Amino acid sequence: MVFGAGWAIGFIRPDFKLSPFLPLFAVVNLMFVCVAEEAFFRGAIQGQLARFGDTLAIAVSGLLFGAAHLGGGWQFAVLASLAGLGYSLLYSRTRRIEIPIAAHFLLNLAHFIAFTYPRAI
Repeated sequence: MVFGAGWAIGFIRPDFKLSPFLPLFAVVNLMFVCVAEEAFFRGAIQGQLARFGDTLAIAVSGLLFGAAHLGGGWQFAVLASLAGLGYSLLYSRTRRIEIPIAAHFLLNLAHFIAFTYPRAI
């Protein structure tokens, strides 16, 4: 859904590549982006808000995830919000932080390999 929306609004386009930087990107992205962001947005924020109800916790953590990506522009923030809502749903359903971490990593990896990165030029 995120890739379809990104392509539809012209933010990304298909661009398959196997960069020599792929191994480095994968390690750095997993450890310093996916683990850190999911620990904060799902583990800390969503985990604390869950006592007020899952719907509120999912919405707030997902939308805050998008807001944290506003530096990349409004389109990036909207797409990140969609992804964040998906990660929040996964966490809500499983209560296992490694599930949204894996989903986040796989989305970022697919983006790096199969689409213009970070956006269409």
